[in-house]
Amino acid sequence: MGSDLAMPITKETRETIAKALAGLDSFYLALGQFVAKFSETEALIQTVFWELAGIKSPTAQAVFSGVRTEDAMGKITRIADAQKWSTSAKDKKDFIFGQLKHINKFRNNILHYGAHLEGPDTWKVTNEDFVHIPENISSEVISPQVLRAAYNDLDTIDLLLLDLILINGPHEQAARDAIDEARKTSWQYKPPPQADRRRKTRGKTLKQQRRPAS
Repeated sequence: MGSDLAMPITKETRETIAKALAGLDSFYLALGQFVAKFSETEALIQTVFWELAGIKSPTAQAVFSGVRTEDAMGKITRIADAQKWSTSAKDKKDFIFGQLKHINKFRNNILHYGAHLEGPDTWKVTNEDFVHIPENISSEVISPQVLRAAYNDLDTIDLLLLDLILINGPHEQAARDAIDEARKTSWQYKPPPQADRRRKTRGKTLKQQRRPAS
């Protein structure tokens, strides 16, 4: 009876399955590479933070062991204000941190909410199962290409982070050439535009709710 129920697998079916599995392999390879690269960048920004704060190992590890990417960016910004960095140096910092904030959020959303197959070579990352206010729902369709774009941006960010601690010090010409080239690079990962619209909406709502000063 079992043999009567067995359906033959056609060549087309085998090709479809093989293509689907290849797509999964491509996605998870790109995802693993991106997550591993982000960990390297997170470790680097901590090292940059320690250097800018003037605190050496092992004291830096003892005091700042809980500092992560978002926190490190905030503390470096405070250091820049306290040390009265030049406008040029602050512009370099802001250029790096603007993109790193997008990629940090991108990485956190994937790890916290997961990625669900949406279609051929596309996955959807959304928080819709975790929020109770519809206006706070965010979604992003990603692919191996999007993950590789974020990975490439992290490569550029690593070079530019090194430049922050080389502002006033000597360094090899090869390193300077690489950093200068990285500065000319356009960011490849583009965050979903709905995130910007949502922030503007929330900001407008808060202004409307704010009571006038008496």
